[in-house]
Amino acid sequence: MKSSTLQFLLGFGVVTTASVALAWTLERHWEAQVTSGEGAAHSIYGTGSPTDEKMLCADCHVRPAPNPAVGLTFAFTPPLGAGTPQTFAPNTTYTVTATLTGHHVTGTNPMGVSNANGFAARFETATNQPAGTLRSDTVPASCPTMLPANLGTLPGTSFSQGGCSAIHHRGKLGAAALTAWTFTWTSPAASAGRVTVWWGVVDGDGHENSFDDDSKNGTFDLDPM
Repeated sequence: MKSSTLQFLLGFGVVTTASVALAWTLERHWEAQVTSGEGAAHSIYGTGSPTDEKMLCADCHVRPAPNPAVGLTFAFTPPLGAGTPQTFAPNTTYTVTATLTGHHVTGTNPMGVSNANGFAARFETATNQPAGTLRSDTVPASCPTMLPANLGTLPGTSFSQGGCSAIHHRGKLGAAALTAWTFTWTSPAASAGRVTVWWGVVDGDGHENSFDDDSKNGTFDLDPM
């Protein structure tokens, strides 16, 4: 097990001994080190990929109902090729919109936040290496190691940072909470072979803890044309 995963689990355990684990709805939580005061992902995005130690959103975001009602759809522009699995054109930039389906969870915390949704995804080769290039619609030309100082003033729905190996939601809460996120994927050369998209989505109640949220994970494959 990677040390980052061990730190994640220890951090989660420390938090839950005193209260519930906080959910990382804000951009800085994805790459932040785990502390005893708040949840943090430490580069583990919960997509279910071996890169994420096969961790799922539901490993932290728990809900009494046994079966998730939510899902996530992906729309590619230009369209993917037909087939099973669908096909991608090598070395092509696609605009991708991931949309939360079955949204139904809301709540109200003492600060009046009633909604918080999110997603994360990885595009990987058969050996779990990054396949192509992911870029957000917030900082489309690069993948910053540090969060921009003016992040709160920038438009956009998605974000990617650190090693740019994953794409995830912007931390928008309450009435501003999103149910769709847009980013770009520049596909790899045909020699990369089959690409697997690992994804997770959370329909959150905005309470900034890990209880009473609905979540789901999934995968789909893409083959080069």
